Amino acid sequence: ARLEVTLDNGDVLVLDVSGIAGTRTLAVIPVTLFNGVDVQVGEIARRFIAVNNNGTLPVRILDRQITGAGAADYTLGPLVRNVVQPGGTDFMEVTYEPTAPGASDALLTITTNSTNATPDGGTVGTHEVTFGATGVSTRREGGESGDPAIRPNDEVAGYATRTVSGVALWQGTPNPTSANVSIRFYTPSAQNLVIDLFNTEGQKVATLMNEMIDGEGEIQADLSDLPTGRYFYMMRTAEGPLTLSIDLVK
Repeated sequence: ARLEVTLDNGDVLVLDVSGIAGTRTLAVIPVTLFNGVDVQVGEIARRFIAVNNNGTLPVRILDRQITGAGAADYTLGPLVRNVVQPGGTDFMEVTYEPTAPGASDALLTITTNSTNATPDGGTVGTHEVTFGATGVSTRREGGESGDPAIRPNDEVAGYATRTVSGVALWQGTPNPTSANVSIRFYTPSAQNLVIDLFNTEGQKVATLMNEMIDGEGEIQADLSDLPTGRYFYMMRTAEGPLTLSIDLVK
């Protein structure tokens, strides 16, 4: 566009004006975390939140706060960066460590300069995730487990993250790995499962699996072509995404 400004002396100043049209929108998933998860007092559980920029302009994360009666039982891992590039995905690690038995309800509020909200209809730029874990003195038989600890360097194949509907994603082994990693998963009913691999920049570097699964399965992934670093693998299910990390060391 061209802007013309007439000065007091009658001269006309002509300015060329240009701009970039775009969108700043985020998709934050899941919107609930730790629901139906029991964690024994003195143990921990870790989960991940995916923050995806599905717009065309960078989005800045301005603030993150956990509030509510159970807020003290949750901690947030550090942000790798506070700007999510278009098409990029950042991951926020949340750790639950109950100090006493009982419900630990809390709310994570992520404040950004996006033009949308989570859930829809909320305050523009604000994205909320509700936490609903429960601290127990002894684990209930048949209850959802919070897993003694889902740590990035655990080599215990039995550790898994579960949704309330029973879908499970196990920690990849070995971890750390120098090349190959085994990832187990489970779904109680037939559905299409997709496992994508992301680097710490939020860029998808590989799709490890995309197929119909019924029951328990396992994949062997070859990461030898990737550089040393931490990677996140996300399994997309009908019930929502499940995310864990793997360390690649050469």
